[in-house]
Order: sequence, then structure tokens, then C-alpha cells
Amino acid sequence: MRILILYSSNAKALFVERVVDTTRRLVTENIELVKAPDAITLYDIDEEQVKINIPGHSYEVAVCLGLPGELLIYIPSILKQYGVKAVIIPVEDPRWIRPGLQKQLVDEFLKNNIRPSFPKPFCRFQDTSIELLREISEHMGRPKFSIKVSKEGIITDVKVLRTSPCGASYYVAKRLIGCSADKAPRIASLIHSYYCTASQVIDPLIRDSLLHKSCYITMRAVKEAVEHALKTP
Repeated sequence: MRILILYSSNAKALFVERVVDTTRRLVTENIELVKAPDAITLYDIDEEQVKINIPGHSYEVAVCLGLPGELLIYIPSILKQYGVKAVIIPVEDPRWIRPGLQKQLVDEFLKNNIRPSFPKPFCRFQDTSIELLREISEHMGRPKFSIKVSKEGIITDVKVLRTSPCGASYYVAKRLIGCSADKAPRIASLIHSYYCTASQVIDPLIRDSLLHKSCYITMRAVKEAVEHALKTP
């Protein structure tokens, strides 16, 4: 699988670095990282003038991190030129992409035979609509843990079965060992919030920040893993 990662300075450098590292370690080393313009103007501009220096000729999947809306509207036709079959556009900040633009982009991507996915935030990603996205979803996206609990109710081992794309799941796993199982979900949420790179800006659609949303996702994953461990002889 060849993956093209397009990013702009709108995305935190640490977030981009972690996503690239996670993708390279768990999905494929065949990654091209390309910086796109941080902003463009729509005045006197047309599709022919929008240029991104993308090396190579073909990619199967594209991941767009923090691209400005003015550029995103040109991305479907740009990616089509490189044979892209699926695109992931995480929403780590509600200001990155508005609902109206997202709906417009879905239509444009599908017209160009590209399957789009808009996880909000990225650690909510779990897409099985096509094989390419399913394969990525097996390794990164919505976190999944395997936990062992002692007879005294203390966590003795934590394995990451699927990590959040930013890799925060590994930090959570290391620091849960020795914790009380009944307190683990809450502790996991607090640990995750420290390493999370999602925005603290309130999203008007969910009336909460995406950082908090991300914490809830990790909390639920740990809760499910603990419940499974307690049910297993």
C-alpha cells in the first residue's frame, strides 16, 4: 500500500509527526509526506493554478491533515490524478472543515471514484467500507486494549490491540499497570488527555471539545477491556 500524507501548518507538528510514525510502523513504510499550502485565496484562482508538489505518480490512500477549506475543494480532482482510491480527512479541530463543506467534498470524492472518510476525531476512525480503509482500521483508529486483572482487582498487563493514530494508546497502556481495575477507565481518560493533540475548541455540533471526545473514546475502550478481563476465567 502506498500512502500520501498531505498536511499544512494548521495541524500541530506533533500530531503530524505522531500520525506519520504510527502509520509507518503499523501500516506501511511506503509513505510520502508532503506539505501543502497553509492558505490560498479564491480570488482570481482556478484549478489549474492550485499546485502541490507531490512526487511520484500513484498512491492508493491519501491522508489530509489540517488542510484549509479553500484548498480542500480542489483535493478530489488533485488526488484523482494520482490514482488515489480512498482518502482519510481527520477532523481534529472543528475549524478545519465545516459540515457544509464536508457534504460537498463527499459528493466530489465519490464522483472521482475516491472513497472518503471523515473521522472526528481521528481516534474515532473505524471504516470498513472498502478493503484499503479496513486494512488501516485494523491497526489504527478507535483504540482497543487487552487487559489482565489480578484476583485483587489490580491491572497486571495491558496490550494495545489497536492504537489511536496519534499513538496515545501506548502511553495509556504503560501507565495503567498497577492501577485498580475499577478506576482504570477514569485514569485512562486523564492520561490520554495529557498526550492528546485534538483541539480544545468547543465544537458546536457536539457541544464539547474534540479533546474531550477523544478522552471518552479511550475511556470506553479501557472500560470494555476491563469488563472482558473480569468475565474471562
